[in-house]
Amino acid sequence: MPRPGDGQAVAVASLMKILLDRGADPNLRNGKNETPLLAMLAVQPQVPDTTEVVIRTLLSCGANPWCLDDFGRCPVFEVAKQFPKTSRRFGR
Repeated sequence: MPRPGDGQAVAVASLMKILLDRGADPNLRNGKNETPLLAMLAVQPQVPDTTEVVIRTLLSCGANPWCLDDFGRCPVFEVAKQFPKTSRRFGR
């Protein structure tokens, strides 16, 4: 979860949790057939401090990390590529 001082991460995770608790679909797809997990990984370079907490929140609310998009990308493999040293933590 967010660390103290991670204001943006706390705000994003809190809003996301409210939406998911009220029935938002964590596997809803956009026009490129991306799930929220893949969309978050696509913007990760712009919001690196928020990425891990958002991914953890989505996974805890039922996001499927194995969904493929139109380009054959899968969140599990994208995490492994983008975070090679820390990707093992997401499996815990």
